[in-house]
Amino acid sequence: MEILVAQFSGPYQTNCYIIDRKIVIDPGAGAFEWIKEISPKPVAIINTHGHFDHIWDNGLIQSRWQTPVYIHRDDLQLVNRPQLGIVPPPFKPTYLLGGGEGREWKKEELLATVSPDRDKNSTKVPFPPPKPIGKLKIAGYTLLIYHFPGHTPGSIAIKIENNLFAGDFIFAGGIGRVDFPLSNPVEMKKSLQQIFNFPPDLKVYPGHGPTFTLASQLSTYRYYLSILED
Repeated sequence: MEILVAQFSGPYQTNCYIIDRKIVIDPGAGAFEWIKEISPKPVAIINTHGHFDHIWDNGLIQSRWQTPVYIHRDDLQLVNRPQLGIVPPPFKPTYLLGGGEGREWKKEELLATVSPDRDKNSTKVPFPPPKPIGKLKIAGYTLLIYHFPGHTPGSIAIKIENNLFAGDFIFAGGIGRVDFPLSNPVEMKKSLQQIFNFPPDLKVYPGHGPTFTLASQLSTYRYYLSILED
């Protein structure tokens, strides 16, 4: 697997990843020109969440190659709307992730725009094992999609083999901010508990900053668990 990364969206330095020059994750402002140089035709755009610095060039890529865009349905409320006074360029999400938990999705199942009540009947279990909400088959890979709300309602992480593309969920030395509009520290704590049951040698590719192994940051995440509200 070839994983290329570059930083975009100006001072936000948002990581955009492209896997085997086909699968694009989080194309921030300026990513389109880079992708044109290295990919003959990207086959999918996956947004880890809906913040503008992660979705900015979706529309340019979509228009050039008719590339489908995948984003969690709970972040649809962020798409094409002002965020902190900034309006990202418009694009049309092709597939909305969520629902049909724990199995491979059929594409027609991802077209619904109404989110079901999440966790309506759930009970809190300390340190639950991470369970993918679904699977995607793209470019010869099986992508496991995990829903980790907190930074945004629809934040996801994408696991491909032993690699986790985490967006703004976790970083080297920290976690995603929970003081933005639609952020939720209680949900972040529930999400963060699950990270401890991933393999410690998991390689994490965050939305900002360097790549790291999960084991190297577990003490950091324990600290944040201790200070996040229940």
